[in-house]
Amino acid sequence: MLIVHAPHSHARDRRPVRRAALLCALALVLLPLLAPGGPTQPSAAAAPLGVQPGPKLVLAFYYTWFMPADFENGRMLDSPAAPYNSSLPETMDRQVREAKGAGIDAFIAAWTGEGTDTDANFGRLLDIAHRHGFSATIYFEANSAVHHGDIAGQIHSVMSRYGSHPAFLRWNGKPVLFFWSPQTVGNAGAWAGIRAKVDPGWNQVWSVDTTDVNYLDAFDTIHFFSGGKWRGDTNVATVNAQWRARVDDYNKRKRAGRLWTAGVIPGWDESRVHPPRPQAKVFPRRDGAMYE
Repeated sequence: MLIVHAPHSHARDRRPVRRAALLCALALVLLPLLAPGGPTQPSAAAAPLGVQPGPKLVLAFYYTWFMPADFENGRMLDSPAAPYNSSLPETMDRQVREAKGAGIDAFIAAWTGEGTDTDANFGRLLDIAHRHGFSATIYFEANSAVHHGDIAGQIHSVMSRYGSHPAFLRWNGKPVLFFWSPQTVGNAGAWAGIRAKVDPGWNQVWSVDTTDVNYLDAFDTIHFFSGGKWRGDTNVATVNAQWRARVDDYNKRKRAGRLWTAGVIPGWDESRVHPPRPQAKVFPRRDGAMYE
């Protein structure tokens, strides 16, 4: 799967960073190299190694909380042609059509907890996506969802309400979910316990943003929201190669079939975020060279 998103910091109170152009920010590639899936019990992480063919999809991280005022005051270098309210059905419809026209297959929509505006907007997005032959899944923002109830219960609720929707993203027949800030909830063991409650048969595909390979005890794949955990001297090709090797090493040690979700990004500029950030990250696009 290939995934595209807008660069930002994930805390809701830092929304201005998310104001980059929707479809030209960060791309991730979920490489279907090894068989996904896992054991019923985390201690038996023994899935036979081997290649399992699967579709290579282009996905975009997507946010449904933009309001016209968010685009004011020069807080972004990248702005839409016209300010918009991203929770409106007509906005979602237009953006789904634009995304599909750009070769994107699905959105990974930020989801901040049961009963939030992002929860209601996700159901609306699925219906719109279905009309256009498009798909969507959630980006389960654990640092926000933790304030809205039991984590296992919220994942179960999302899947019971939306998981069977024809537009919910699937890969090799399995519904796919993405998770942000797992450390907010706990370590790999804590998440293994959550998964045992929600998906004991590993019939879903769970991807997590982390630099701790041990989370693969509870997740099927690691991705980087930022594309490469950037520093000024980051070479994303090197990062991808390093993490491909780390996941492969995990699979060899555990006799597992986990995946590495590689990432690329066309550019990033936090220099106009308000309030100002110390040591703001700026990675120029270089006329497309950064993306390449």
